[in-house]
Amino acid sequence: MESAARNEGHRPWWKGRLGWGLLVALGLGVVSVVVDQGGVLLRVGAVIAISGMVLTVVVDAYLRIEQAVERQREREAGLLETQRRLADVLASLKALGDASPACHDFLVGVAEDWRRAEERNSVFMLWILEDQQREFRARLRNLAEGRTTMDRRTERAFRSSGLADFVEMHVLSATHVEYWRTPPGRRYLRIQKDAQRTGLRVRRVLVLPPGDAARWADVVADQLAAGIELSLILAEEIPAEYDWFLRKDRALLTDRGGVTGVFLPSSSAEQPPAAYEGFFTTEIQQVLETRHILETLAAYEHAPSELYPAA
Repeated sequence: MESAARNEGHRPWWKGRLGWGLLVALGLGVVSVVVDQGGVLLRVGAVIAISGMVLTVVVDAYLRIEQAVERQREREAGLLETQRRLADVLASLKALGDASPACHDFLVGVAEDWRRAEERNSVFMLWILEDQQREFRARLRNLAEGRTTMDRRTERAFRSSGLADFVEMHVLSATHVEYWRTPPGRRYLRIQKDAQRTGLRVRRVLVLPPGDAARWADVVADQLAAGIELSLILAEEIPAEYDWFLRKDRALLTDRGGVTGVFLPSSSAEQPPAAYEGFFTTEIQQVLETRHILETLAAYEHAPSELYPAA
């Protein structure tokens, strides 16, 4: 409509709405004069011509006002859309400005690689690009919400340098006590001991298999020597309804930011530990379940000195 109005403003006057209206009104008046040959209808024709011209001017002015109002609405809608886009751009710039240097460099690199992929103008490349960005966004969203599956390399980092970022670990070691006699188990225990110098508190609930508890005296001694706050549970004392608590190791971890998550190693009662693999999450359901298990088992805990007087 706006372009039509602009075109109308550039047309000759006799092609416009107002020009045609005036010509028609004047023509009606002239016809009335010609028919009457100077009689009474002459005055009537003059009135008709003048009235038609006035009416034409009024109608044209009204229509122009309507067009102006419509153009103003279109301009306002355009301004609102521009404002919305600018707000999105400013929000993106703010997010980029608030990002860490590493995140900033990563985003700039992604934007450059994305541009280069699009410049190839290949439908197959665009399909792959769309699939990969969708997969990456899903993984990043899960990571932001605390859900991620740790591979072997990531888990090793978690058990070494990553421990310095935590202030507390409350661990249930319910499967494969013999793990603490293996080189990986002893190495992990040394890492936990070293991390305590940075303020890490490690509490471990160690479940001893049925049978003679004396055969695990060396494991208990190593735990205490490493500064672990240790409590012991005899598996035969656990009621049957809680058996499933002992089928998997788990740990509550709290970092220096006060965020608590759950680490679930890959090992279970039926499967020995796979070296440095597991699952870490901050999902509230997993956190609450782990807290419930640890609080329930607390009623069956023994101090090491109860089972090992020399400890």
